[in-house]
Amino acid sequence: MTVVWNNIDGLIATCQSVREQSYAQYEHIIVDGASVDGTQMWAANYALDQRVTFISEPDNGIFDAMNRSLTRVSGQIVVFMNGGDKFYDSHTLRVVAESWDAEEWSWAYGGVEYVDKFGNFIERYMHDPFRRRNIEFGLKYVPHQSTYASLDVLRNLGGFREEFGTSSDQELIVRLAGQCEPKVFDQYLSKFLSGGAHSKGTMFERAKRYHAIRRENGCLLLSNRIADRAFSFAEGFWWSIRAALAKYIKRKPVL
Repeated sequence: MTVVWNNIDGLIATCQSVREQSYAQYEHIIVDGASVDGTQMWAANYALDQRVTFISEPDNGIFDAMNRSLTRVSGQIVVFMNGGDKFYDSHTLRVVAESWDAEEWSWAYGGVEYVDKFGNFIERYMHDPFRRRNIEFGLKYVPHQSTYASLDVLRNLGGFREEFGTSSDQELIVRLAGQCEPKVFDQYLSKFLSGGAHSKGTMFERAKRYHAIRRENGCLLLSNRIADRAFSFAEGFWWSIRAALAKYIKRKPVL
């Protein structure tokens, strides 16, 4: 599934990645937030492919659009590849489909490669082995571009909870992990365009969201709201220092 808004170049890149897959038994749901940059016209033409469904209507943001896309799916396994995201290579869907056919897991994930707007490599990330507690505290994360989940499970969980903002995908991972352990692919499954919504906001806001995730899912530090809030403040402070140091090191001239 792909959600997009005024990002025709990103959508084209994602759709090209879908078309290049050696596994052709897919359906591609595109939910556009009423773009005005030419996205609608391009996507309508792309949707002439019978495997593609295109919807364009106003929405309340990324995760609202993702939830809307869940109502249109007829397949069994879902992955969210938003505008600008790409599969890691042309065999990614085949690898995932063959694994699901053999093991019938409820959800699974692999690693992600970060690239810039020119497609240049930045870094790779893999969370292996999986530890739910690391996700709950924001110490690790599972990239939704590399996450595949059963449609039935996603619908039973109610999809994304938009009140957690840009951390709504990780909150869903916490709930998925509450259902069962994931299948972990020891390979990279997607290429993620660095930046976007997840890069916005302060580190303290991010720490506050994770506190809300733990409170909502009954996994507070020491089962105590005050202790967990104190941890969140300390974590936000540490994240802020680390981000500032990273920017300083990046900008410091080489002598």
